[in-house]
Amino acid sequence: MDYEIVRKGIEKAILKNPADVSAYEDMFSLFKDYDGVNHSKAHERNRDFQTAIRNGLNKTLGEGDFDVADKFSNLLFRSLVFDAPFYFDAYLQAVEITIIYELQSKNNLLNGELSKTKEKLADSEEKNKTLQDSVSEADAVKTKLDRTLQVVNYQTVSMKEYEEKIKELTSELDELKSADKKKEENEEPVKISSETEKEAKKEVVPEEPGTLADVAARINNIFASAQKTADDYIQLVNKKFADRETVIAEARTKSDEIISNANKEADILKAQADFEINQKWAVFNSKVDSVLKAHEELKDLLKR
Repeated sequence: MDYEIVRKGIEKAILKNPADVSAYEDMFSLFKDYDGVNHSKAHERNRDFQTAIRNGLNKTLGEGDFDVADKFSNLLFRSLVFDAPFYFDAYLQAVEITIIYELQSKNNLLNGELSKTKEKLADSEEKNKTLQDSVSEADAVKTKLDRTLQVVNYQTVSMKEYEEKIKELTSELDELKSADKKKEENEEPVKISSETEKEAKKEVVPEEPGTLADVAARINNIFASAQKTADDYIQLVNKKFADRETVIAEARTKSDEIISNANKEADILKAQADFEINQKWAVFNSKVDSVLKAHEELKDLLKR
């Protein structure tokens, strides 16, 4: 395999399309294969090639193509790692990129979780506003019911007064009836003229036919009907009032529950993010320690 011919062919492809990351990948693969043939030349070519990778990275970043830019960044890191065991500068650059990448990942993760939390809190606030509107509406209905209940209570008091008056009237009617009966038993009938009889009948005969007992019965029936209507109305109002109280209580409880759940979920998401980031950081530190142990001479230079 003529590596030089292949390398020049890939260079032409890169010059033709500087943003084609696949051509850069082919070039890096060629250097890794060539390492077994000519170690020093392969790494020399690789170091020179890193400039082209950085140019491609800057170009894609300037064009806003962040997905391709991420691929260039990953390729640059692998190219530096390829040289790291033999060139200390490449090792330091690889470590620097790793630290920057980890910090950016941590920042992006936190920002993402924060955005999700804000969205959930906004949704909770919207639901809470809807519930607050329902509570306000229920309060308005409760106020109307309170006023209605006051009217009913007033009418109930009036009905009780009316009841007392009817009882007094009934008692008086009973007394009149008893007095009339005794009078009829103790007195002899008096003869009166036809004119006097007509005048008397004209004064005592009620507008509607019936005895005093009938009048009392009708009054009692009127009162019983009125009292039943009032009792039914009060019972209905009390039931509606109780239902509205339940709706208000449930709405307030639901609102508090939504806000509490949103806060708990936000805390859980933040805790999970911190845990995952700490794990990644621990893995990175472990890898750095492994590299330092494998290359004690680099470790001595770092201590100096």
